[in-house]
Amino acid sequence: MAIARIEEFISKIEEANSDKYQQLCAIELDYLRSCLGIKPVFNSEGYPIAVQGGSVSGLKKQVSLYRNAIRDVELNDRNSDSTVKNGQRVRIHKALRFLNLQDYEKDEVKQQRLARDRKDKSDRPSFNAIAVIKKAESLLTAKSYVARLAGLYVLTGRRHGELMQTAQFNGTGLSCNLLQRRNEDTSYHVLFSGQQKTTKKGLVKKQDIYGMVKHSDVPYKIPLLCEKEKAQNAIAWLREYYPCPLDKRAKGSKELGVKTKKEFSLLLPDVTPHKLRSAYCAMVWSIYRHSGTKNPTEDLVIDLITGHSSDTTESAQAYMDYELDESSAASLREWFNNKRLIQVAPEWL
Repeated sequence: MAIARIEEFISKIEEANSDKYQQLCAIELDYLRSCLGIKPVFNSEGYPIAVQGGSVSGLKKQVSLYRNAIRDVELNDRNSDSTVKNGQRVRIHKALRFLNLQDYEKDEVKQQRLARDRKDKSDRPSFNAIAVIKKAESLLTAKSYVARLAGLYVLTGRRHGELMQTAQFNGTGLSCNLLQRRNEDTSYHVLFSGQQKTTKKGLVKKQDIYGMVKHSDVPYKIPLLCEKEKAQNAIAWLREYYPCPLDKRAKGSKELGVKTKKEFSLLLPDVTPHKLRSAYCAMVWSIYRHSGTKNPTEDLVIDLITGHSSDTTESAQAYMDYELDESSAASLREWFNNKRLIQVAPEWL
């Protein structure tokens, strides 16, 4: 397996001067491509422009493993640069600049993902939404921190690092009073800040369906599938007992995959941590799709509640793994109607 060289690669990085990082990363990338049977296609001028054969998606997964290992290396002035991320100054390992796929490889991964998404979305499985929500809520007070993470994935739709490190609900200053000024019920709707990932890098502008411009560092409104206080308490517990510095990768990724299957495999088909977020999106869409005078499409709603900033709906496609059937959706809406939630949420979030 290609990943067998990660420890050896990290040892080389730790021993080398930073001016050797680019060369070491190039050698390792060539090794990975060779292991995975990836061959570049060259144009008439001798430049690589495409991929022939092999598994480019496999390369992406392998590179992610390497990059995660680099993030675990202890940082210092020699091996890292200082930068501002998520409003705080952090250090980033210099090798991360060089251990990346080529643009044409990224394009190939994107095209393969889109083709897979189109195929997968043609017959999406349904699930018992109320049972999933109840299971997720029960995990918010579990002794296992990865169990609490799994529950929060379902109920808030936020990412691993956000829940462990950066997520804040209701923002600060004037923005924290925005929901109250609109006379909206704030129990199941919050202003979320601390997003760690956007479709485009950096400070990203996003124009929603009402022409409002959002930025990745500005709080934006999201629905929750449990009372706000339950989610906040679970996050506070994670931060207190399992603190993760911002310059380190959030802990528990591998354990979360195992715990997700243990807790949700009987409730959600082919479940993974990513698909827990897909379940969140499917439930939010089913609850609120007809609750406003303007009813946007499913992909636009997913973009809004996940904070994606792309100019297309490609990112949303990755979260369309499930689709509640008519009966399940009706039961979920009735359940939430009894909580007076549907009437108080959109115009559109």
